[in-house]
Amino acid sequence: MPESSLDMVAIAEELLEQYRNTPSPALLLSAVLTANHVVDWHCKENGKKLDEGMRNHLKQQFPEWNVLREISNGLKHMKPNTNQHHHGKLIDREPSWGDDNFWRGYGTGIPHWYIDINEKQVPVESLCQDFLDKYKQHINRTSQ
Repeated sequence: MPESSLDMVAIAEELLEQYRNTPSPALLLSAVLTANHVVDWHCKENGKKLDEGMRNHLKQQFPEWNVLREISNGLKHMKPNTNQHHHGKLIDREPSWGDDNFWRGYGTGIPHWYIDINEKQVPVESLCQDFLDKYKQHINRTSQ
């Protein structure tokens, strides 16, 4: 069971690895939901409240997390905000040349999820991994 934000990161990364080996919407969704909650654990560990000010700070520091948060909240509340990224805007398609996940997914016949960010279709798995990597870098910098 997780006991820290880094434990949550490890769980999300394990889910992403499982997803890469056996693409499944359930695994990717679980990774997104777990990654989204890393910041809750981080705030609790550091005695900070996850209020509007903290959310705005985190959105600036980790824009990938904000997209994951919007996808997660839209799914959780079954009421997507049309001004935000949400699960209803996910694009389900096979990877194509130029995608971050091209070499892992092309030719498998298994669709992957993408989300439009600034008019570019970004693989949700890459977005999730990018956030987790940036979070670990942040922890390494601040703990030295």
